[in-house]
Amino acid sequence: MPAAPPRRPSNGGRSARTPTGRDLAALLDTGISALGQQLSQRPLSAPVPIIDESLVPIESLLYRGRAALDRAVALRNELRGASRGPSGEELAELYDLLELATTE
Repeated sequence: MPAAPPRRPSNGGRSARTPTGRDLAALLDTGISALGQQLSQRPLSAPVPIIDESLVPIESLLYRGRAALDRAVALRNELRGASRGPSGEELAELYDLLELATTE
């Protein structure tokens, strides 16, 4: 059985114009708004209770001691392999890591 011929677009054979600029922004706004309404009426999953909302001190997230020294060495190696000089942010991170390496 031969394959069916391809269907012609309903706009007279021309392909649809891709929206740009304001038309694209309006299309996206409409789609996002509709999605938000659908999700508020029928969420994708059941709500999950958050068991622990306690804050974590920022200091607990910093490198310390040997871990800080290891990260400083890794950063140094990255900087050595770079084809440019270190940025101010990279140097600041390296200096901070060296200071944190002295703490436990």
